[in-house]
Amino acid sequence: MLTVNYSRLRANLKDYCDKAADEGEPVLVTRRGGNVVILSADQYSELIKGSRDRESGQIRVMSTYIRKLSELLEKNGVRISVEEEEDA
Repeated sequence: MLTVNYSRLRANLKDYCDKAADEGEPVLVTRRGGNVVILSADQYSELIKGSRDRESGQIRVMSTYIRKLSELLEKNGVRISVEEEEDA
């Protein structure tokens, strides 16, 4: 990952955008108000897809745990009901 301060980025914006887009090199821009990262659109898409895949996997795991817990409780004579909220 390249690191550049905001002033140098402004002076050479095209070069740093080309590095990110053409070479897949992320660029960390340091600035007083907080740092930012420049990524290629492909890298960003992969990052978002990976995040969604992890989230989906976590939901599957939680659903499995809930189902198994419900089965165990029902075997012991305890019935539970889960109400789902409707999206607003």
